[in-house]
Amino acid sequence: MAEGEPRYPVTITFTSPGACPPVYVAGSFTSPQWQLHELEYSRTEHKDAASDARPNYVFCRTFDVQQGTFQYKFRLGYQGDWWVCDSNAETVTDAAGNQNNRLVVTPPSQDINKGTSPRRRNVPDDSSAASSGAPGIRSASPLPPARSIMHRIFIWFQSILIFLFPRKAD
Repeated sequence: MAEGEPRYPVTITFTSPGACPPVYVAGSFTSPQWQLHELEYSRTEHKDAASDARPNYVFCRTFDVQQGTFQYKFRLGYQGDWWVCDSNAETVTDAAGNQNNRLVVTPPSQDINKGTSPRRRNVPDDSSAASSGAPGIRSASPLPPARSIMHRIFIWFQSILIFLFPRKAD
């Protein structure tokens, strides 16, 4: 990654029934690349038939990332080699044959009516999927001028809402 290029806040979010803390993310967007970063988490009260009596968690962390296409993957637990991809995000196969999630970071839009917001795309740009709220399409929300505790609370709350009230495709 070249120094001096603009960076954009991108929130990586992971949910999976039965996944318990800690959960880590590693990817080609960090420096050094593929270094483990523990995700913050919150417990939700949402339960479904597949989750039994186990609690559900939403894991997330915000990174400052340059424009580009990157790969990432999640590691579950303190030890071991249990690596997983987000089933709601696009996956790609790297040169070594490993399945990873794909992250595409684009500069903020400059639409006067929408304000400035960095975009994170982890699936190809498909206007029909975006309008239906299909899983795997998540965009960062407009950010306040400075990163504050209120911003972090907003991101956390937004992650909870996405998890609790997923938009269903028609």
